[in-house]
Amino acid sequence: MRNTITYRGFTFPAKKIARATIGLEQSLPILTLGIDTFEAEVKCSDPSIEHFQQNEPVIYAHRKKQMGIYYLQSVERVSPDHYTLSAVSTLGLLEQMDFYGGIYTGETVAEVVAAICGSIPYIIKSNLQNIKLYGWLGIMSSRLALQQVLFAIGANLVTDANGVLRIENLWDGISGVLDKAKIYMDDASVKRDPPVTSVTVLEHQYIPGTDRKDLFEGTATEGQRIPFDSPMSDLSAEGFSILESGTNYAVVSAGSGKLTGIPYTHTIAEVTKSVSNAPIKNEERIENATLVSLVNSNAVAERLSAYYASRQTIHVAARIQREHPGQVVQIYHPFDKKMVQATIATSDVNISRVLKSDLTVLVDFVPPQSSDVAYFDTRVILTGNGTWTPPEGVDEATAILISGGHGGASGLFGGLPSKGQDSGGTSEWFVIWKDRDVGTGGEGGEPGEPGNGARILRLSLTGLTQSGPINFSCGLGGKGGLAQTDLSISPTANISVAGEAGTDTIFGSASTATGVESDVGYLDPVSNTVFGAKGKRGAKGGKGGSKKTDGAFGEIEPGPDLIYEGVVYHAGANNPDTAYGSTLQRFSDFMPNKPHITATVGAGGKYGAGGGAAVGEDGHIADVKGFGVVTSGASLANTTATGYGGPGGKGGDAVKPPRPVAYGMGGTGGHGGGGPGAPGVSRAEVSYSGVSSSDRPFSPPKPNLVVDTAESLSSRGLGSDGGDGADGCIILYFRSPKIIKKGALVTKDHSFFCDASGRLIIT
Repeated sequence: MRNTITYRGFTFPAKKIARATIGLEQSLPILTLGIDTFEAEVKCSDPSIEHFQQNEPVIYAHRKKQMGIYYLQSVERVSPDHYTLSAVSTLGLLEQMDFYGGIYTGETVAEVVAAICGSIPYIIKSNLQNIKLYGWLGIMSSRLALQQVLFAIGANLVTDANGVLRIENLWDGISGVLDKAKIYMDDASVKRDPPVTSVTVLEHQYIPGTDRKDLFEGTATEGQRIPFDSPMSDLSAEGFSILESGTNYAVVSAGSGKLTGIPYTHTIAEVTKSVSNAPIKNEERIENATLVSLVNSNAVAERLSAYYASRQTIHVAARIQREHPGQVVQIYHPFDKKMVQATIATSDVNISRVLKSDLTVLVDFVPPQSSDVAYFDTRVILTGNGTWTPPEGVDEATAILISGGHGGASGLFGGLPSKGQDSGGTSEWFVIWKDRDVGTGGEGGEPGEPGNGARILRLSLTGLTQSGPINFSCGLGGKGGLAQTDLSISPTANISVAGEAGTDTIFGSASTATGVESDVGYLDPVSNTVFGAKGKRGAKGGKGGSKKTDGAFGEIEPGPDLIYEGVVYHAGANNPDTAYGSTLQRFSDFMPNKPHITATVGAGGKYGAGGGAAVGEDGHIADVKGFGVVTSGASLANTTATGYGGPGGKGGDAVKPPRPVAYGMGGTGGHGGGGPGAPGVSRAEVSYSGVSSSDRPFSPPKPNLVVDTAESLSSRGLGSDGGDGADGCIILYFRSPKIIKKGALVTKDHSFFCDASGRLIIT
């Protein structure tokens, strides 16, 4: 039997196959992954053939050899005993599967493909398994996700006759000869597309951000999946729980609330390769391949450049045997009347006594091999000054030059406290007083602005084998701005001083002087480390202790503790001594007509509140007690009693932030000093003793009662100097030469062993 189709318990020999076609395709630049199709009209007297389950296998054999396995999608009855079976290849099963993607920071092809394919059988050639992937995949079908992986590594997908997916490089040797005797000249055509002048590939980076974003707000049902349009990190939920999450989604419990996350910052760079010098510009752009990063962008652009250099396509019918898309063949040119080399792109096979296929072939295109692709697998970081000699065999590389980071601006010292409320009155016991309550502690000093990111310059280096050693000098980080230390100046003179700019990094004749500053910096895909970004903002100083909200007279609450990078800096505590520091003076015979009445004049104050914290130092307890002063005049009427509340505790002095670890980072902004605590309560009073009922009404002379605060400018915590910027560096990426060691598949001249057809043997 030349052709047979087997489906469930049915076997259809050639005489029961009215027609059958197979649609095969291979995207040579791997821009798409087309699903192979199988359609057959068969004669069947059993109507149960219609009762199928989706994805049941359909096996096609030619001359008793299995040619493929397909998965049923529909059965259509076209006559009383004729049915059309429509099926798809294994890739069609991947199209039915959802893949939820993620951020990739060096996961291998083997790891990512395993997550994509799940239970679908596949084989990855050993030379591709450990290639590392960098970038992002969103939510998509598993087929589209696999296409992104293949495009990133320059591999193709071939489906074996048993349905197993094979991820490999297409062979560049001749797989078949389609001479004049096998060509059908009817309806043959040759198309030549206009020349492509250049191809541009976008290189993607995804850098962790800092600003939180609302992702969902409302009522969620149990197990609801919330997808995101772009990658997110650090998810947080209020009102419901996160049951499961990834970069692109969250599954939540039932409840009403809000889901937030921090978006990644997406940056792009263009990599352009020239294809031809045609007079009319015709550029091809690849923008949405989000697994294209610095380590493979050059390789991707080179592959596309080779593909777009071939512009002649032949459409012709031919009698084939096992030739299929992706194979290189010698084929008879229907119009030039000669044999040419071409790669099959599509094949629509009509199943009959012979296999006739409508072919599309790309003339003069040869599939690239992994050994020919400059996929960068080595990274070198240069620091300081010196000379770099390209390793033997390395002819091209990409260099990222990062200048020294700017220094951060200085932080400010703490602000002044404000006074409390005054009150006073007279009691029936003939006591006259005036009070001042605890005020409000000084605000913490504002932090300085962070230093700007480095100037970054990217270089594509070629001809390194002839260049010889290259001199380099990495820039130094700028110094942070110096903080104000004169606390006697007015608050308006308390200003932040900007840091210095970092110096430039030089590599050969190139300098970051022509580079561009970046707030987000450059993400090294190998280490997943951000270099050259804007520095961090410093921390504001803590507020000083104040009157307790809705508290009783004189009740103090300390300022808040300050938490910075996981370290807690405590506000100054309340002084446990709550007694007045006072001055008293007695006055007798101040009323000559009533010598039995005595007046006592007093004034005093208590300790103030504790000072606010700063990064590097806790706030201080108030250690100067309040006091009173009584100034006697010739009589009680011209005597003054003044009570002074003790000054608040000193705010903590901030310490200078350390230099960032990552190269080229801007310095951290200086931290603000702690605010001083509020001054303590103060009181001035006069009391009269010896007053009898016969003395009433009683209208004695009164002293001048004054309440005040003993402020101290030195109680303000000092802001810190701005942090120094980090020194710059040079990051080099290149492909290390592969040293072929002697072994079973290596010849004595250190070449790989090939089979009789010249094919490289890769297991």
